[in-house]
Amino acid sequence: MFITVVETLRCPNPEQEINNAIMKRIHLKAYYLEGATIQYKCKAGYNFKNGPQATCFRGKWDYPQCIMFVENVKCPKPERQINNAFLNRAYQRAYYLEGSAVQYKKQAITLKMGLKPHVPQENGITHNVYYWLKTLNVQTLSDK
Repeated sequence: MFITVVETLRCPNPEQEINNAIMKRIHLKAYYLEGATIQYKCKAGYNFKNGPQATCFRGKWDYPQCIMFVENVKCPKPERQINNAFLNRAYQRAYYLEGSAVQYKKQAITLKMGLKPHVPQENGITHNVYYWLKTLNVQTLSDK
């Protein structure tokens, strides 16, 4: 006659706080048998990814995961112009949620047609000054 001895794996006391989860009721025991569960709650601003309980499995705890909960956090509108680059119209929105991306692009420079250039003189040197569309700067060209 043989007697089969089955050793039950035991888990140590579970962590009271782990993965942004906090144990609901702290009633620690000397040990926990396999399959035992402990209930947790998430810290403020976090939600469970895989359920609210830790389970004793093969001598170790399988703890719950709490991940940050973000509900439609709106960001302020981005600057329309940064470093001579303009916000791409395709990326303009009424509002922007956290994690949104925008794209800036350099503005194409176009010469105004049909206007005569203004020709100032400075220190005896003549400069041709052309006015460009969609820029705040005036480009100066030396006469050679």
